[in-house]
Amino acid sequence: MQKKLSCAIIGTGSIGGLIDSPSSSNIASHAHAFFKHKDCKLVAVCEPNKTNEKEFIDKWGDVNVYKTTKELFKNENIDVLSICSPTIYHFEALKEALKTKDIKYILCEKPLVSSLKELKKIKSLLLKSDKKIIINTLRQYD
Repeated sequence: MQKKLSCAIIGTGSIGGLIDSPSSSNIASHAHAFFKHKDCKLVAVCEPNKTNEKEFIDKWGDVNVYKTTKELFKNENIDVLSICSPTIYHFEALKEALKTKDIKYILCEKPLVSSLKELKKIKSLLLKSDKKIIINTLRQYD
């Protein structure tokens, strides 16, 4: 029997988990996708906004909550990471995630980073990494 993949979400706003709920017929958020997948277990989130944190926990149940990505990566063994924060925070989260040994898969909302300068800085980490990275694109129809 395969062990469940430990999953975490950075940014619990709309696409992270507030756009839908466990009872929604369509899967529209990262939390819902993890909730529905038999091989995934959402273990932690990183969310500095208390309102989003409370609403997320009320919808999806109790998970470990961290205020910073550094705390998240220090305290959790994560297999799958979803980066759902505003784009201006993607670069730092990606930089840390690509250096974190346990993470195997990274799902990042588009755009990957905010600028060409950030992309150039992170390019070497991306190319050296053996992690699987998926950039989520516009879902006009689901």
